[in-house]
Amino acid sequence: MRVVVVVCLLMIAAPAAAQESPAGDENPLAELKADLTRVLADADLPFAAEQDRAITLMMEDRLTASETLFGGLMDFRGGPTSGQDAERLQSAIGWLRTEFLSHVDEYLTPEQLTVWSSYKSTSTSTATTSVETPRAQPPQQTQYVRINNNRFTAEDDQFRGGPGTNQGPFNQNNFNPNFNNNFGNDRGNQGTEVIERGGAGAWHGTTQGLFKDDALNARNVFAANKPPYQERQINVDVGGPAIPGRLTTNIVVQYSLAQNVDTINATLPEGPYALGITRPTTNRAVQTRNTLQLADAHSIGFNARYFADDHKDEGIGGFTLRDRASHRNGSNWNAEVRQFSALGSTSIYETRFVVYGYRTKIVPFSDAVRVDVSDTFNSGGAQNRYEDDNRIYQFGNLYTRLGQKLTLKTGLEGYYRQSETFSPQNFGGTFTFPNLAAFVNGVADTYRVARGNPAQRTTQLELSGFVQSDYALTRQLTLMTGVRYDTQTNLPDRNNIAPRASVAYGAGRGVVFRGGWGMYYERMGVNRVAEQRRFDGIQQYEIVIDTPLYPDPFSGALRNTFPSIRVSDPRLHSPISYSTMMSVEKTLRRTLLITAMYDYETVHGRFIMRDVNQPLDVRVAGPAPCTLATPAESCLRPDLTRGSVLNLTNQSFERTHTVRLSVRDRFSIFNVTGNYVYQNRFEDNCGYCLPTNTLDPRADWSTGNQPHHGSNASVNARMPFGVFLTETIAGNTGRYYTITTGKDDNQDGTKNDRPAGVGRNSALGPGRLNFDLNISKAFFIGGAGSAGTRKNVNLFANVTNMFNQVHYNNPASSMSSENFGKYTSASDPREVEVGMRFQF
Repeated sequence: MRVVVVVCLLMIAAPAAAQESPAGDENPLAELKADLTRVLADADLPFAAEQDRAITLMMEDRLTASETLFGGLMDFRGGPTSGQDAERLQSAIGWLRTEFLSHVDEYLTPEQLTVWSSYKSTSTSTATTSVETPRAQPPQQTQYVRINNNRFTAEDDQFRGGPGTNQGPFNQNNFNPNFNNNFGNDRGNQGTEVIERGGAGAWHGTTQGLFKDDALNARNVFAANKPPYQERQINVDVGGPAIPGRLTTNIVVQYSLAQNVDTINATLPEGPYALGITRPTTNRAVQTRNTLQLADAHSIGFNARYFADDHKDEGIGGFTLRDRASHRNGSNWNAEVRQFSALGSTSIYETRFVVYGYRTKIVPFSDAVRVDVSDTFNSGGAQNRYEDDNRIYQFGNLYTRLGQKLTLKTGLEGYYRQSETFSPQNFGGTFTFPNLAAFVNGVADTYRVARGNPAQRTTQLELSGFVQSDYALTRQLTLMTGVRYDTQTNLPDRNNIAPRASVAYGAGRGVVFRGGWGMYYERMGVNRVAEQRRFDGIQQYEIVIDTPLYPDPFSGALRNTFPSIRVSDPRLHSPISYSTMMSVEKTLRRTLLITAMYDYETVHGRFIMRDVNQPLDVRVAGPAPCTLATPAESCLRPDLTRGSVLNLTNQSFERTHTVRLSVRDRFSIFNVTGNYVYQNRFEDNCGYCLPTNTLDPRADWSTGNQPHHGSNASVNARMPFGVFLTETIAGNTGRYYTITTGKDDNQDGTKNDRPAGVGRNSALGPGRLNFDLNISKAFFIGGAGSAGTRKNVNLFANVTNMFNQVHYNNPASSMSSENFGKYTSASDPREVEVGMRFQF
């Protein structure tokens, strides 16, 4: 509470303090735009209406990109901006400013050009304006800045509309300067992409230590205790010109030891059971990024990363008891080589090769039979013993031809994935019970157990190619067209040609309209391929026994012991999505950007599992599902020698309407961003799921489970006396969930049946509103460095859920459970972490 009071006082005092302290630095490109407008207006030669529309598109694209970068300089969640980030960002902004100056003369009349040239000449001699003496670092550290404003670029495999409505901790989406990662899976929608020059800049570094302790934090509302736990983090990030003029090297080392907190809240035969628990986690990582400048226009990057993690007592919490715990450890690494070449002033060629490696090992605390009592408790062994060893080889190239009216891009990309797994999961079997009374009486719904060979090896090759053109029909109207081709092994279809088109129109006075349409193909992941093959009835299969005796399911009269398998439709193909988008952007003053966007997306032929051997009521003419009242002798599968036959096919559909509004502004000492999202998605399946009734999958047509409304906002402030403050707010309406009977009403072996007249995702859970706080106090040492930053030691505190609001998760949804309709879990209460950071 004391922290909250202090923060409120600081926020109230901020405007007054801002009047006493210098205003924050201005974006040099925004200053330049303002100077151009003012100089022409003073000479009585303002932009004509048509001229204003023509220059708007060119100007606003660059101004938006520079504001995105400048927003990074005003992001104080980590205290003062580090010297390394400041130098990179200022250099990129300077590059954009120089590039803007090289184009702006093309849009001026001879009279305007004379006035503007005279002003630049005067400013050069007097050195009193920002035109030739920008506050930003000269752009020697930046080789190229790519502005990506086409959301329908053929470079991407999926439409990237923006964030959804499920608002977690705030992420400042507008600040994503992608340094040196020239191109990749999502290269077209990275906003502003910066390619660095090797050997430039100065040495900078950050060392940080972070501490968290249970004494600083609140107790979960459902826990009877607050378990003792601690968290320690150490991060070191150092980089600079290892060989001046040739090689830039950056090294990052990270270590964290945490005891993540959760709560078990179950109902046992002896009564309620609530316990706060910890799950110890250790993470270690080392990363290096290197850029070698071969010549002025050619560079090669070498990047590598290694990460290892260890997690104890995983899988417990909520209804799951401690005996279901498991121990997971693993590692992943990657090594990347990339090349960037500017082949003259109009051509750019890039190549990339990356190797990824992943390894995971899971050892359960116990391999005992699992017992799941619906929304009541889960006990027994985890039975999730697992090992994998994966490799991914990624390769690609990108060629860009720049022109005044026409820009062309083309590229190829490929992935070769190799996965080796050992997965004897559920080889010990699982009992499911509808409620606590059934467990006490030993009357289970089903017993499932896997049999066969747990080893699996899967490979997959994915190839893509694209061609795209950006053509300036007029100076205010640009047409962007492209086509992409995707193919992969493990799917038989080969006709995945995806055209896309979009337009951008500069309407003048800082207004830009955008719109587009695109077609996309969804890949089938290698893990899904492996899962299908694992349960093909030859390598592995599953035995499902209805109404078994507990604890020995194979004793007494057996209802069904036939194997269940998975198959794939021979006509299986990539799902196809169609996306349409319209947006408008408006810049007010120098720094206020307002964006509104609407997109509509449909997905045809989504992957869905269907039980083609679903039990049928043979007493009814024509196919009809069984009910609880159907006698066992009348509820028969079409193939009496098999259990469930789960067929992976393309018989699912989805449509989504999304509206996004965003605001970004800088004023006084504040940097403010805000986002609102409305999303309404309808679907007939959750993806790879089984419908409630295979005979009528459209009966599951409903809204998705995502919230319909979500918003977040962030306020960054550079206060007097070296105090830096970030307040973030995130909220969303409730998530939808499905009420089930908790029983296998249609006797198909899957407990996803709903009460009569109750639709899928028809119940609405609680909404949430969360406040987080980052506050730091910097002690500066010495004068300003090359990027205008100073050495400093800063003490900081990060407070999540600062008002300790209880954010309930969805209530228990199984009607057979004693907990039905009750809230049984909540997300984390207030947590405070403190630390110290040294930057140079």
